[in-house]
Amino acid sequence: MIATFANFPMTEAASAPAPHVVAYERIIRGDYYADFRRDRRVYPDVFHCIIQRDGNPEILGWTQHRTLTAAQRAAEAELKALAEGGHQKIASG
Repeated sequence: MIATFANFPMTEAASAPAPHVVAYERIIRGDYYADFRRDRRVYPDVFHCIIQRDGNPEILGWTQHRTLTAAQRAAEAELKALAEGGHQKIASG
């Protein structure tokens, strides 16, 4: 399987999470989902929130937050809007 990131092909092995990346539980609402990542090498902590539609590689939103809770709250609001047919710009916190 080949995944792409910014039009650069990567093999499945190359797209595996790096050991310094911490993944958190995905939130799913309808056809949309949010993934959360933190890089252990960065201080202070930065939590990345990546929002996509199931089956589509397009990134609909990618924000950074100081806490996992802030990232999850922003994701919940965005996923709710997307699932209801709207779209709002999610704010970094």
